[in-house]
Amino acid sequence: MKTLISIVFVVCAALTASSSTTTATSSGDWTENSNWDNGAPGCFDTIVIPAGIQIDITSTQNLEGCSPGLDSIIILISGRLEFQNGKKLKLPCDSDVYVGNGGSVGVGSGGGSSTYIETCGNQYWNASGGDLNGPSELCDGGCNTLPIELISFTAIKNVKGRRVDLFWQTMSETDNDYFTVERSKDAMHWEDVCQTKGAGNSSTILDYYEADYSPLNGVNYYRLKQTDFNGEFAYSPVVSIVQNNTENLLVYPNPVSTNEQLVVSFPDKYNGVQQILICDLSGKSVLEIERDVTSVHQLIVTLPSDLASGAYYLFAGDEKSIIVVE
Repeated sequence: MKTLISIVFVVCAALTASSSTTTATSSGDWTENSNWDNGAPGCFDTIVIPAGIQIDITSTQNLEGCSPGLDSIIILISGRLEFQNGKKLKLPCDSDVYVGNGGSVGVGSGGGSSTYIETCGNQYWNASGGDLNGPSELCDGGCNTLPIELISFTAIKNVKGRRVDLFWQTMSETDNDYFTVERSKDAMHWEDVCQTKGAGNSSTILDYYEADYSPLNGVNYYRLKQTDFNGEFAYSPVVSIVQNNTENLLVYPNPVSTNEQLVVSFPDKYNGVQQILICDLSGKSVLEIERDVTSVHQLIVTLPSDLASGAYYLFAGDEKSIIVVE
């Protein structure tokens, strides 16, 4: 069994089925328990630094005492791991460090060969070469992956009812049988949400979409399980979303075709001129509309007839949703 899908872009977090994991929940010192959901990193299987969070190593951290092979460590960084000059991180044999797109490893000031990441006694990065920006891998354990390149895995609250839209893209697939979307309330115990057939073999970008029509109230964690034809499987990064019982903005129908009109219904709290912005997943704007919604809290959006099929972000008021164009 392999444990990680190859990640091309953003890594938010990742878990394996039997892993012990600690995930940074706020910026601060590596050794401060309150900055982690399961306490400061020790001999965990997986250590996660999500996007938007910076963890500082202010004293040398030596985890070499973790049993080689049994307690090898995977570190997933989509935020920033920052060293004070001259500090070090020492990992047991067979450990791997994955830096996602947008993530980085570096020093706050200074730099040089005395600041480094070491695994099994071998230096895999030191500050003399500058910041290590993602996507990058430091592989002592081989960075085992299944033959699939995952561009992104995204969960977005859909403001029509209590639904979470789940969208992912693959860069390439080899012997990919199917995907399973899994959900958890604690990032430890998982249940299946749905299963989607894979492409088998592909060398082009493919879009996938599913929805969770019964999300849990509160925090929902989602991950993507990918299974090969031979039964081997891997897990994507974990994403999370907070679902409330009350939703205000309504966007429908979704999915929508270019020959349909998209309805965006604002709650009463929105008055005056409101903007709707639709962007593709790279952030490029494909449609902008401004209307006064004071008397009629609803906008009818006609999509461009040449809009390509796929997923798009929709921003309206202070809400963000995802729409799928068929």
